[in-house]
Amino acid sequence: MKSEKKFLTCILLAVLLTAFFAVASFAADGQDSASTDEPITSFSVDLNGNSATSTDLGVTKWYKSSDGNYYIFANGKTDRTNLKVYFDSTDSVFVSGKELKSGQATDVFSEGDNFVLTSGGKSYNLVFIEMSNYPAIFINTQSGTLDNVYADKEYKEPGNIEVIDSDGKDLYNGALDYIKGRGNETWGHDKKPFNIKLAKKANLFKMGKSKKWCLLANATDNTLLRNKIGYEMGTKIGLDTTSDVVQLNLYVNGEYLGAYTITEKVEIGDNRVEIRDLEGDTENLNADALETYSRGGSVNSIAPNSYKYVNIPTDPDDITGGYLLELDYLDRYRAEVSGFVTDKGQGVVIKSPEYASKAQVEYIRNYFNEAYEALYSPTGYNSKGKYYTDYFDIDSLARIYIIHEFTKTVDVCSSSFYIYKDVGGKFCFGPLWDLDHSLKYWNSNQSKRGVDMDPADPTGFYAANSNMVLNAETVTPEDYYKSFEAQALNHLDFCAKVKEIWQNDFSPNYSGIASDFAEYADDCTSIAVANALRWNVFSTSDRTAAAASYKKETDAVADFMNSRFNFLNDAFSSDRYEIRYDVKGMNKIAVDSNVYSSGDKATLKNVDSDYILLGWTTEPEGTTAMYAPGDQYTVTGDTVFYAVYGEKKKLHVRLFEKISAFFSKIYKFFKNLFSIKK
Repeated sequence: MKSEKKFLTCILLAVLLTAFFAVASFAADGQDSASTDEPITSFSVDLNGNSATSTDLGVTKWYKSSDGNYYIFANGKTDRTNLKVYFDSTDSVFVSGKELKSGQATDVFSEGDNFVLTSGGKSYNLVFIEMSNYPAIFINTQSGTLDNVYADKEYKEPGNIEVIDSDGKDLYNGALDYIKGRGNETWGHDKKPFNIKLAKKANLFKMGKSKKWCLLANATDNTLLRNKIGYEMGTKIGLDTTSDVVQLNLYVNGEYLGAYTITEKVEIGDNRVEIRDLEGDTENLNADALETYSRGGSVNSIAPNSYKYVNIPTDPDDITGGYLLELDYLDRYRAEVSGFVTDKGQGVVIKSPEYASKAQVEYIRNYFNEAYEALYSPTGYNSKGKYYTDYFDIDSLARIYIIHEFTKTVDVCSSSFYIYKDVGGKFCFGPLWDLDHSLKYWNSNQSKRGVDMDPADPTGFYAANSNMVLNAETVTPEDYYKSFEAQALNHLDFCAKVKEIWQNDFSPNYSGIASDFAEYADDCTSIAVANALRWNVFSTSDRTAAAASYKKETDAVADFMNSRFNFLNDAFSSDRYEIRYDVKGMNKIAVDSNVYSSGDKATLKNVDSDYILLGWTTEPEGTTAMYAPGDQYTVTGDTVFYAVYGEKKKLHVRLFEKISAFFSKIYKFFKNLFSIKK
């Protein structure tokens, strides 16, 4: 028994592959839940090979307590006819009746995938999961574990890293400055996303030279492809700064962590957001590192019109660019170094310069507020007489809107929404980010956005009717107002721009996008199955069943995409029109998700407000109602109706309406509940 435990404590596996000679030692604890009495805890991989022109890295073990198997996830072309196995045991070790010798090659694993390994009267099930040729990243951390990273998302663990392409060619092999956690909601899953920083810049997968990269876990995306296909849409319709993505396998300290997506970090720089590096210019003018200067402004506040900065002594002469901003929830904004909160309560994080001076924050804040005022005014003009297109590049806004509308991405301008500005330039929109919660991701209504919109329904408008969720800590109807994209659609010149880009750029490219997705889904099956076994994605250890479940997931997305295209292609045709409502800052909702032809009749909506709705007008600054709620309007083109309000309703009337609305929601809830049970 003592010798059996010794064997199980240290079993060493190695792979002879078509590679140049190298040795990598790993230590891993790969149990999925409850541990066994005698788990395999460590091994080393010998990267022996006979070829000097290619390399392919080794395999790792992982014990799965739910089925009692030991899994070896082999990345690439494993030569199982000549596989060296290293182990430490005083007892003989056998597989399929053949005795294994430590350090010697064997062909015993060349037939089949399931094996029984015996030693000292004990048997162990060993399963090979051999994936198709896919790129891979192998990381060995300095400590030999990721414990500190898992305990603190901001902890930076150094180590070494090797990145190989699908042919086994090294793209980078050397020091890793760090691996750290990343993400917000995504960090809460068992399968974690990471940021990595290489010691030297490298051009990984032809995405341009950089040190910083993101490893997306796609923990909630069973297709593993929503980010990839969403970003491809952005690239094909000409949305500048759209990131490239590559699917790969990730191994850390010898443990297979699953299928990941590598992509460019959203930052200012060559091959990224290519605008002036204002932070770099500021660093050159100041003696100390920017992060060492004291903080200023409303550092811990999320109050409207507050802002925060760093007390930096010297600014460049020109501070009109470049800036990289991100709209985000206020609870996340609070943790950032520099930024401001708009008068409506929207948090705007200054991602670059991260350590922004007071003058820099005040400049970009004032410019943003002027632009904001113009966009959200009914006429599109602000109090300075400037039109919203004087501040915003509507071409990039229209392109990013089309992607968000097509994919029905959950965040829609509330988070992971990037805006950048170069020296003397306008605000541009991008890069696209965080599309894993899209393309039929959820099957329930997004009531938190103030409108019942089903992201799983391929018909209807979503981004066009979306509202910003301003305060994730206390979301109430008063926290809603139209998102950037929804508000822009209140301006008919923006509607025309959307139709133009759809007809000229998106629609002609869609068949290629759909074909690419089908190809990606087919190519990704083997790593998706391995990932599913590693993380119990489909609640099965049967590879055939996992592959069938994966195909069902990707088929559902493909069907959604085709139906979505058909709906929007009709909606954005030259002779199809929308009716939109501007409720003039009353924080209430009036939505028409229908698409009309010329001559159709539209029934004008009502809107719940604390003020008496007198009716609607088509004049942006009109004060006289032209139509009443319920009137039939003959559609002749895209039309925006502006609310005309009277006096504030009496308190008892408002209370009655709120109570009635409450009981109406209760009734709707139970009606839906019983309907589901039936």
